[in-house]
Amino acid sequence: MPVPPTIDDSAQAHLPSPLRILHLEDDADDAALIAWTLRTAGIQCRVTRVEDEASYATALRQGNMDLILSDCSVGGFSGLLALEMARAANINAPFVFVSGNATPEMKTQALELGAADYLSKEHRIQLVFIAQRIWQNKLES
Repeated sequence: MPVPPTIDDSAQAHLPSPLRILHLEDDADDAALIAWTLRTAGIQCRVTRVEDEASYATALRQGNMDLILSDCSVGGFSGLLALEMARAANINAPFVFVSGNATPEMKTQALELGAADYLSKEHRIQLVFIAQRIWQNKLES
């Protein structure tokens, strides 16, 4: 039986850490499906899911994230407010809405306020391309 190739320690030292993703989502199944989609596509990531404004604010204070994902509304907490909070905290990570309620008006407003993208949950595979770009940037830096 062939032995799988290994990465030597010097090569492994040059690999970037997994993508750190902050995910504002109150539906555990949706969050798990998005994380599964990324990991199945080979994206190494560490996803921190938060479900409300208080835990989101705490996560922002901790910083250290490469990507923020947000539903448009989480238990009465607006995704647009979440975007504003991230920008006010000087978080420069791309902010992507992933929502089941993607209307053209909401998408336009989100993009005007600085969101990197606004995706329908049914089109979550597009997150793979966003994550790959971020991963490539980490490799180049």
